[in-house]
Amino acid sequence: MKPQDVVVDTNAVTMQETGHSGIQFLASPELTGSRSLAFLRGTVEGGGNIHLHAHADTECFYILEGEMEMYQDLGGKGAWQKVRQGELALIGSNVKHAWRNSSSLPCVCLIITGGDVFRYLLEVIEYRKNALQQGTPRQAMLKKIKDLATETHGWFATPEENAAIGLKFG
Repeated sequence: MKPQDVVVDTNAVTMQETGHSGIQFLASPELTGSRSLAFLRGTVEGGGNIHLHAHADTECFYILEGEMEMYQDLGGKGAWQKVRQGELALIGSNVKHAWRNSSSLPCVCLIITGGDVFRYLLEVIEYRKNALQQGTPRQAMLKKIKDLATETHGWFATPEENAAIGLKFG
């Protein structure tokens, strides 16, 4: 199948829950015909956060609805920046970054990224579903998710590193 032969009904794509956020896998690298191109739609509920992390794939976030704050650590100087509806946030390869939605409303964004992030998210969601069904302890789940990130050339911050930038996870 060639990429130009495909139209995806994104309204028919199931939302995969990830806690305070959700992901819709719109177009895989296989569908786009490029290992380094994938499309997702992400939703972060009001009050939700995405941990501080980094990975080799570059990411672009186009805010469709709502707003969020993006943290980027560029050369040891980290800062939060508000990203609003209609704005595009670019995150370079291996840049430490996090997200938080301080509002009470959800934020919905189109995410353009590479195949490693796409596959990692698929694996994490599948693992999380199974682990929750089996009653896996939270610490064991977090360790496995961190291991999966490392396998895809990623990095996850410690709870202390997240707390240092104002993120708390219960």
